[in-house]
Amino acid sequence: IANSKQKELLEINNQIKNTETIYQYGTRQSAEAIADEAVKAFRIEKEKGLKQPLWIAVENWDPNLYGSHPKELRKLIEESRIKMKERLKVEQNMSESQAKNVASEHIKATFDIGHANFWRKYFKGKPEDFNKWLLNEVKDLQKDGIIGHVHLSDNFGWHDEHLTPGMGNAPINEFVDEIIKGK
Repeated sequence: IANSKQKELLEINNQIKNTETIYQYGTRQSAEAIADEAVKAFRIEKEKGLKQPLWIAVENWDPNLYGSHPKELRKLIEESRIKMKERLKVEQNMSESQAKNVASEHIKATFDIGHANFWRKYFKGKPEDFNKWLLNEVKDLQKDGIIGHVHLSDNFGWHDEHLTPGMGNAPINEFVDEIIKGK
C-alpha cells in the first residue's frame, strides 16, 4: 500500500508541475497564434518585396476579454515577439539580435483610446487620476515600441459608442500629445 501511495503522490506532483493557469495557457496560445501570423506576414513581405514591414496588430478591446488591459496587451506583444524570434532563429537561421528586431517590427499593438477608456468604469478614484493612470500606461507602451497603430474614438467609459473625439470623456487630446511626443 505504501508503494502505491508513493506512486500516486509522485503522479500528483508531476501533474502539479505540468499544470498552468488559464492566464498562462491563454497567453501562451495567443502568443503562438500571433507569432504564426507575424511569420506569415514576414514571408509575404519578402515574397512581394515590400519596402515597409507588414505587421500584425493586436488591439485592446473590452475589459472582460484578456488583452484589453495595457499590461495584458504588453504581455501579449512581448510574448508573441519572443515566440516569433525563436521561430526565426530556427526557420530563417537568423541571429538572436536580427530575429528580435524582425519580431519587433512585425508584432505591434493597435491602441484604441476609446476601448482603453472602458477601464474608467472599474477605476476607484477621481477622473483626473484615471486619465493620469491611462496616459502613463500609454507613455510606457509607446516608449517601449509596443504601439504601432492607434484608433481615435470617444465614449463615456461604459460602452463602445464611437463618438466623435471630444464628445465623451476619453483623454484624447492628451493621448495624441503623448503619441506624438513618443515618436
